Amino acid sequence: MKTFAERIKDLRKEITASIVRILANNNLQELEIPEEIEEPTYVVYFGDHGEGYDCPVKKVCIEDGALSLLVEFDEDGEGVIYASDLGCRNLDWLNGIRENILSTLELTYKRICYECGKPMDEGYCIDSGREYFCSDECLHKRYTPEEWAEMCGQGKTESYWTKWEDSNRWQDEP
Repeated sequence: MKTFAERIKDLRKEITASIVRILANNNLQELEIPEEIEEPTYVVYFGDHGEGYDCPVKKVCIEDGALSLLVEFDEDGEGVIYASDLGCRNLDWLNGIRENILSTLELTYKRICYECGKPMDEGYCIDSGREYFCSDECLHKRYTPEEWAEMCGQGKTESYWTKWEDSNRWQDEP
């Protein structure tokens, strides 16, 4: 049986791998988090003299499979937080960063898979669009086949599989 510390380490790896996978599935090495995100994630950044700053994450970067964050610690300063730093290790912050990435992608795409971040033209719609999943594999990471069957209710609910006819972009490219 794994210790509590081992389970935390595994969860940290899982969230970080999810962030890397979402960016890779969108052919991105970095993603700026725009100011219009409703709930930006704040992390602690330690300056050159050990002073701590509560900073919003401005950009998420992946280099050689490692996560780093660009943060703004005051009006004139930015800093980088690397994978081994506290800002990339706290589970709540990592989850918030993942959610900010999905929210940022939703500014471009109408539907993205909640699990892997792929833009979608077909797949599972949960509760009229509260969540989307692109495949059985992604759906069943979140819901068991039995839970899905119960949610579907033989077609009498707002959870279903479909193929959308419209463009997945909010604004079609010229």
